[in-house]
Amino acid sequence: MPLPGGPGAVPVRYERTRMGVFHSVEEDGALDRFFAGKGAVLATVARPERGIFSSADGGGTWDFARGPGLDEVIFAPPRILARSSATVLRSPDEGRSWQAVVPGGEPLEALSMGPGGTLYAGGHGHIFVSADGGATFRALAPNLPSKNWRVRSIVAAPDALFVSVRGDPPEPRDLRQRFAALLEYTSDEAVAALTLIDASGPGRGTVQWGTPGDGVYVSRDGGVSFSKSGLLLDAFLAERDGVLYAVAADPLLMAAGLIRRHPELATDAERQMRGDRAVGTALASALWYPGRERILEGPIAGSPVFRSLDRGLTWQRVGDPPLPLRLALREVVERSAWQRPQTAEQQQQQRAAARPAGRGRRGERGPSPAGHPVSTETMLSFVDPARLLAHFNSGLPLGGISAGVAYAPTQAYWDALVAAVAAESGAEGEISLGPGLPDFPAGAAFEVLRTEDGGATWQEVPAQPPMAPKGIVAYPESLAAAEGQAFFVLAGRGRRGQSFRSGWRIAVP
Repeated sequence: MPLPGGPGAVPVRYERTRMGVFHSVEEDGALDRFFAGKGAVLATVARPERGIFSSADGGGTWDFARGPGLDEVIFAPPRILARSSATVLRSPDEGRSWQAVVPGGEPLEALSMGPGGTLYAGGHGHIFVSADGGATFRALAPNLPSKNWRVRSIVAAPDALFVSVRGDPPEPRDLRQRFAALLEYTSDEAVAALTLIDASGPGRGTVQWGTPGDGVYVSRDGGVSFSKSGLLLDAFLAERDGVLYAVAADPLLMAAGLIRRHPELATDAERQMRGDRAVGTALASALWYPGRERILEGPIAGSPVFRSLDRGLTWQRVGDPPLPLRLALREVVERSAWQRPQTAEQQQQQRAAARPAGRGRRGERGPSPAGHPVSTETMLSFVDPARLLAHFNSGLPLGGISAGVAYAPTQAYWDALVAAVAAESGAEGEISLGPGLPDFPAGAAFEVLRTEDGGATWQEVPAQPPMAPKGIVAYPESLAAAEGQAFFVLAGRGRRGQSFRSGWRIAVP
């Protein structure tokens, strides 16, 4: 770097691939991701030295400290707390310096701050608590039904500690086979998932689904003891206006919700699971433009949402969550579970792993060259238009949201992505997961949006992103906004293997 003091392009390293050789055009640095919150902005970089840039004046000036990439950040001015794999990082001075502690050695998957600054972290089989702002931790020993469990989410409220966990199944389960059974309605698990999705009515009580041991557990004595709540399924937790909410996180429940939301695409996916040839025109008709509000729902679109009005004792399904609630829950989920977009190589590996058994390329019969386990995101792509089209958007998610600022594709760009997916799928004889690129020579690929009413309505923010090299569409990889500013990481790929990566900062009136 150094980073600029005003809105505009944030200089990063741009690399171009040719004959397998990387040519550096700019040597300033390789921007990884932005984080923004009250009092500070962070920019993590990977080259020429891995570390964290921090600004305490809204991006006017920046300080640099060596450090790892960050998975999750909590802003508590003047402190900043972060999770990075198995490490908890804390900064007492708005990011200028950092101290690290490893609570237990295994990767941490959740971080939450409670009343008085008490910090909670959760991983595989352990919950850790710090009463001194992350300087030291002690391990809690909850007695949970599942022998092997992982923390999914933590809400540390003034009256209780809520922890959502997911248990390991007794035997390994093939996700692709489970997904195929869901599409064909041919397993008890599939029937149970779709029955839960189809359930209606405001009744309150206990909700149970999934691996024994999955669920939300409650401690009212600071973590000394835990008891079951009325929600016994894998879920992300959030508290909003004093109400406890949960978003189903099990991939089969997520897929079931998407199947009901996009039945035409589910029909095409079922045909593929049976080994039938994909028809590009039929696929295109299933990928109609849903409007930017639906796109903004992102990875929780279709996932069942539950709420508890009695602090976890009983739960009820929220039948049609309003958009502001959906978006607030999405931000909570992505704060702890944001996933880096797949590279072209990873897309190719997942495409092979997701093929029906016995199908080779272009519909030829033969062994499927899997070699890699299929991911949840890959399987959900078959029933989620936004996830599917992202494979042809340089692997980048189509929409994002942060602190009242968002981005979404223009309808023209959505239609170009649909055309690319349909053409490739028709040629291959299967729903294509890319890697691919749309034919989009000119025009706006995305729009920046803002809301003044909590997400009920959105208005476009006039903005001109940095120019990408010819043949590459620059599109957001991630977004972080706070205090009237928004910071984007833009990325893109070209047909000849060249890549583009840039930072972009704008003012949001």
